[in-house]
Amino acid sequence: MKTAGIILVTLGAICIMGAIGGTTDVDNPMSSGETLLAIVLGLGLLSPGFVMLYQVQQQVKHEVKVSHEPISKSSRYPSKYPNPKNEDEIRTAFFLLVRKYDGCITLFKFAMETNLPGEVAREFLDKQAKVFNAGFDTDDKGDVVYRFPV
Repeated sequence: MKTAGIILVTLGAICIMGAIGGTTDVDNPMSSGETLLAIVLGLGLLSPGFVMLYQVQQQVKHEVKVSHEPISKSSRYPSKYPNPKNEDEIRTAFFLLVRKYDGCITLFKFAMETNLPGEVAREFLDKQAKVFNAGFDTDDKGDVVYRFPV
C-alpha cells in the first residue's frame, strides 16, 4: 500500500507540474481546458495517494502504540494455548490450565505455559485467586501453589 501511495502521489505531482509548466511554455502553450484537465487528473491521483500514505502512517503509529502497552496485552509472547494477546485470551488459557492440573497451578507453570513474563503472570494469578477465592499452599520445593476450586 505504501508503494501504491507513493506512485499515485508522484504521478499526481507530475500532472500538476505539467499543467503549470504547460501554461508557461511560450512556444506551445496548453489551452485552459487542457490545463484544467491536467490539474483535475493530478488532484485525482494525489488524493488517494495521500490517503494511502496516511493509512500506512496510522498503522505504523498503532504498531508502536501496541508495543508500548502492558506486556499482558502484547502479542509478542506466543503461547501453546490461545495466543495471549489480551486479558480474555489469557483468561481462556488460565481456565484450560486449571482444568488440566485439577485446580492446582504454580506461577512458574502458568508463566511457562502461557509464555508470559513472571510479573505479569503473578499479577494475573493473584487477581484470579481473589475473584475465585483460591487457596495457597507450598509444594515440596517451596513454590506457591494456587488451589482453585474445580
